[in-house]
Amino acid sequence: MKAYELTAEKISFGLHLIDVGDLHRKEDSWNSTSKTVTDLHWVERTVTFFKNLVPDGFRDFDAVYIEELKSVADIVLASETFALSGIKSVIINSGGYKGKSVEEKKEIEKALLSFQDTYLLFLDADFLTPTSKKKFTAIDCNRLEAYEIKRFLTKSHPSLNIDTIALDTLIEYAGKDTATILNEIKKLEDYAGGAKITLDDIKNLVPENLDNKVYEFTDALANGNKKLAQEILDRFTLKGVQSAELLSRLTSHYRRILHASLSNASNYDLSVFLGVKEFAVVKARETGAKYTKARLKASMDALTEAEFQFKSGLMTEDTAFKLAVAKLFI
Repeated sequence: MKAYELTAEKISFGLHLIDVGDLHRKEDSWNSTSKTVTDLHWVERTVTFFKNLVPDGFRDFDAVYIEELKSVADIVLASETFALSGIKSVIINSGGYKGKSVEEKKEIEKALLSFQDTYLLFLDADFLTPTSKKKFTAIDCNRLEAYEIKRFLTKSHPSLNIDTIALDTLIEYAGKDTATILNEIKKLEDYAGGAKITLDDIKNLVPENLDNKVYEFTDALANGNKKLAQEILDRFTLKGVQSAELLSRLTSHYRRILHASLSNASNYDLSVFLGVKEFAVVKARETGAKYTKARLKASMDALTEAEFQFKSGLMTEDTAFKLAVAKLFI
């Protein structure tokens, strides 16, 4: 079940599950291109939804939120507490209980499965065994696809007055991040003052997702499309993105590409080592395959040297960035 489709009519007493594994893993810019990135906005809305299943006035008593599970006793206490309203909702995040022994995890699972006549929401699919996981109703809080975002906005913002191409561009610029999209819509509606929001409004007012554009830049250079690469750089300048920020992002991207190109580890093993999604490694290797090893190493050296020159005070951030980019374009 998709989080944005949740309604009281679709939910019944029992076990429900969100996979928030992405929120606990090392953040990585390449994750923004993955189709399975957890969207914090939908996690928060789902938690709020389950709390609100308890009638107003009773939520302080009957809506139980265990932010960090410390022992099986936390679950037992939550399950045995009498619900004053007749409706109890329990939300549990495994938190610091990760890394416990297999026996302790089995006790936790047994306690979770014992809940009756209660709305239970557990925020950690990785914690459970595949057998136990099947007994939960999964709630999908992953980042939405563009068509799903439009479907959601049709219901949440029925009076939204925006050109189709402008909305498509907004979704792209925001990297499909729901919270970002909603914040930008509020800003755009205030600016438009009731008039239709246009593509020019998006281009002038909405910052593009930096990580996505850095990826497009590196890919454009890898494909020999220097014109597109320069257009992306020009948009960064127009949006006022700081040279130091761009230099840092580019260095991180090229370092990952170089590592992926030189390593003999499998995509999965390398993703674990780097603390990123396997998809990120696949994309890094695809980009790296378009470079010679010598060119890739030279690009990495240019970026590293520029960062050193800037951080040591030998150059301004703008000069260091321009010097590095000039070498990337060679």
